[in-house]
Amino acid sequence: MRKSIHVLLIAMLILFNLSSCSKDENELVTPEIPNCQEGIIDLGTIDLESSSRNFIPYANEQTRIIFKNETGEEVVFEPHPNGERETYIEREFQLNCQVGSNNEYVFQCHFLINAHYCERLDLKITLQLNTQPAQSYPVFGDQLIVAIRSENPDINSNIYTQMASFKNYYLEQDDFFHFFEFTREYHESISLNGKEFKHVSHSSKTGINDLKSLYYNVENGIIGFTDEQDNLWVFDRFE
Repeated sequence: MRKSIHVLLIAMLILFNLSSCSKDENELVTPEIPNCQEGIIDLGTIDLESSSRNFIPYANEQTRIIFKNETGEEVVFEPHPNGERETYIEREFQLNCQVGSNNEYVFQCHFLINAHYCERLDLKITLQLNTQPAQSYPVFGDQLIVAIRSENPDINSNIYTQMASFKNYYLEQDDFFHFFEFTREYHESISLNGKEFKHVSHSSKTGINDLKSLYYNVENGIIGFTDEQDNLWVFDRFE
């Protein structure tokens, strides 16, 4: 039996306090296209910035996450078995070099993953941090991916939101991801089912049987989402 996993995602590259020992404080530079080299270039281990862990507010905790709909009905996301993981995975990528050829790179990618599951809705929340190279330069940032996943083959969703900022470097947003098949918004303040939230990233998509909306902020993680019946579930509390 074919198994299908559909995902509602919001992915953002974490913004850091930017500094450079060779430049004035907070001054960003555009990286240069690298010289061409033979063989695979080993960049070693690329670790997450310690400050980026703040973007998973319930990391390293056995926290239950409670959501309510507009009628006050509650659902509970429990910590998923093996849902808290920190690991390194070898990854390879290619980039253009100065004479029009490609350099090949390999590095140890640092992952931090946290997951919760709601049996009633049959939905899984996953927050994933990982180190990520730019599209055109061998420089790295920390990428946050926030996802609502369902194994129901009738639910169809694939939504991403990107913001790009690399430590010590200035890069255009499109140098991180190239595809935008959805609506992306940022709200200084937003009301969800009458509850106010600050500094909210929102992804949305329209389509038959889509999971249509996902809301995230740094303080609480996922703060709202719609299920396949378009019910809006809003973060209420941790337990």
